Amino acid sequence: MNNPIRFLLFTSLFMWLSYSYMIFAIEREYMPEEFTLRYSFWHTVLTLTTLGGNFTPSTEIGKSVTIITALSGICLETVFVVTILENVALSHYQNIALNFLEKRDSENLEVMRAMSEANCKSCRGKTCYSHRPRQLSSLAA
Repeated sequence: MNNPIRFLLFTSLFMWLSYSYMIFAIEREYMPEEFTLRYSFWHTVLTLTTLGGNFTPSTEIGKSVTIITALSGICLETVFVVTILENVALSHYQNIALNFLEKRDSENLEVMRAMSEANCKSCRGKTCYSHRPRQLSSLAA
């Protein structure tokens, strides 16, 4: 996919909805007051983000779904962090290329300054206002 963050957001939304409905369908017969659809959504959010919650499933299947949800949340959070780091940080080779370009540009700038000073007809060895910052920096050094 072209945009991995969008894919991860879609995947997490799909996981949230599917796990919420599964826990709701399993636990609503045994605990109808606690596991309404709203609370099952909240339970799944807390479990996917590995925070934990106030609701504990009473059936073995419900507990199994909650364990799978928690493990999926751990994997999902890890993939989110890795994806964000890959999209934000530069790779080793990108840093090498950036350093090369900066060095090349600074060398080109020095050559262009030297050429402009040599070709300046108004200065001819005297103080020239267009080269004054360069002359002052060479005096300071």
